[in-house]
Amino acid sequence: MRVDDLGASGRPAAAPDWELEAIGFAPTGPKLLSREHVLAVPPGENGWIVRLDEFLAEQKPDVRPLLEREERAKP
Repeated sequence: MRVDDLGASGRPAAAPDWELEAIGFAPTGPKLLSREHVLAVPPGENGWIVRLDEFLAEQKPDVRPLLEREERAKP
């Protein structure tokens, strides 16, 4: 059952780890959902992939806050 406030239920909850940690819960497993993304480009675009990979690595410290902000903005 989807609820607006996980902390109010006092029961086990399923949510992204960052959301559980934000309300003081400890993620314990099992993992219910995992996503992997694949990017395919035409031959000769290896340089572009390298630049993209470097850019994403630089952004890693900002990823969790951005995801949290987006999740909170969902209706």
